[in-house]
Amino acid sequence: MTDENEITITLTPDTAAYAAGQVGSGDFESTSELVVYALRLLSARQRTFDELVRRVRASGAHFEGGYAFQEQFFFSEWEAEIEQHERRQGSEPR
Repeated sequence: MTDENEITITLTPDTAAYAAGQVGSGDFESTSELVVYALRLLSARQRTFDELVRRVRASGAHFEGGYAFQEQFFFSEWEAEIEQHERRQGSEPR
C-alpha cells in the first residue's frame, strides 16, 4: 500500500545533479526536503503574482512620475502574460 503523501518524480540529469549538489552541500538534508522547499517557494511566488495581478486590474491606475514606457504597450504585454498564466492554471482568460 502506498502512502498518500509519497510520490515518485523523474528529474532530468541536470536537475538531478543540481538537487544532489544542494543536498551534498548541506543546504538540505534530503532531496525530499529540497522539493518541499521548492514547492513552498513556488506557492509563495504564485500568491505574490496573483496578488499583483489583482492589484493591477483593480487599480486601473495611470502611471506617471518619470517612467518612460508606452502605456498601451505596457498593459497589452501584461494582459498577454496574465492570459498565458491563467491558461497554465486551467482557468478561462479574463
